Amino acid sequence: MTKKEDKTGFETLRHRAEILLNKRAPQTTLPSSKIEMRELIQELEVHQIEIEMQNHELTLQQGRAEQAIDKYTELYDFAPVGYFTLSQEGKILELNLLGAKILGNDRAILKHKHFVSFVSPNSQPIFNHFLQEIFQSQKKANCEIALLAKGGNEVFVQASGVVTENGKECLLTVSDISAFDKIQKELEFKNAQLNRAIAEKDKFFSIIAHDLRGPFNGFLGLTQLMVEDLPTLDMVQIQHMASLMRNSAKNVFSLIENLLEWSRMQRGITRFSPETINLSEKIENLTGSVKEMATKKQTEIALKIPTDLIVFVDLNMFSSTIRNLLSNAVKFTPHGGKITLSAKAVDASAVEISVSDSGIGMDKFFLENLFKMDNFVNRSGTDGEPSTGLGLLLCKEFVEKNGGKIWAESVEKEGSTFYFTCPMRDFQIK
Repeated sequence: MTKKEDKTGFETLRHRAEILLNKRAPQTTLPSSKIEMRELIQELEVHQIEIEMQNHELTLQQGRAEQAIDKYTELYDFAPVGYFTLSQEGKILELNLLGAKILGNDRAILKHKHFVSFVSPNSQPIFNHFLQEIFQSQKKANCEIALLAKGGNEVFVQASGVVTENGKECLLTVSDISAFDKIQKELEFKNAQLNRAIAEKDKFFSIIAHDLRGPFNGFLGLTQLMVEDLPTLDMVQIQHMASLMRNSAKNVFSLIENLLEWSRMQRGITRFSPETINLSEKIENLTGSVKEMATKKQTEIALKIPTDLIVFVDLNMFSSTIRNLLSNAVKFTPHGGKITLSAKAVDASAVEISVSDSGIGMDKFFLENLFKMDNFVNRSGTDGEPSTGLGLLLCKEFVEKNGGKIWAESVEKEGSTFYFTCPMRDFQIK
């Protein structure tokens, strides 16, 4: 405040005091000798009123100051970040409630402790450099460090510091970023999963496109022969070509059907309606579509299903799983082989179903990658039947949707056995 402003304030106060005095004591005519005394008394009374007014103003100002202090204290103590005042040596001089909570102890215990003693050993060099930089540069600085909370748990925080005007203390704010760090790691994990899924699907569709091209090329080649050579072909040749075309069409249809089913599963629009069924009653019907393939290769399909075995499954998904496993067994079993479809209760809640064949078997690499999209494996059957491996991926999706698991065992040139489980009663879908 300037001298001019101070003088103006004093004159205003003086003027107000004189007005109050005039209201309290009306003027009277006094003798000359008493006038001087009256003036002196009046001057004293004015000063007294000035003092009273100043005291009143001071009381008001003190109340406002106390309110401001209370408000500041409340804001400081209950702030959403940790506040610390550190000495040049890094000792904690003051801290708020959240700061104490972050360090996992009472404020009284934490005061005069070295802040670095609560910093993770890996982060201590970072913090020491950060504190030194603040006092040397006299500028605001930031760093991310890990603190050791009570119990030895690490808390990841962002620290921001600035030096006070006297240059002897550091005002430090600490924000807990553990939750943000966790979210960031989850996002990175989800992003990696997404990139992997995209890469897997790209690979998958390239394989599907390749495997679709084979049957279609065969189909187109046969139709081209028929167009060009039909007048010179006899009925036996035409019938043979028609049979080959039919097989190509069936292979394409089977592939497209599996592809559509898999696509529906991936989009989550496949209807899931589990029901209780008698296994032996349904299996006989499910093997009908595969028996034609088996008959052509003189392959026997034997059933070993207890008549009283009950399962709780989605019938469409279960049927597709059985058909795919049996079809694969026929494809990879030479002429005159044998396939066995068995089932048994493994405990009071689950049934194990297996499809065994006397086929060509698989090596360790092929076996380990049967149900993996990222290492997609496929090969032709013993009679050149096309196979994409998509059927097994569908089987895995359907079995797991029904609350079971699927796996395989195999020995090269001795055959393979595929197993899967399904519940005997209702189960909680996760």
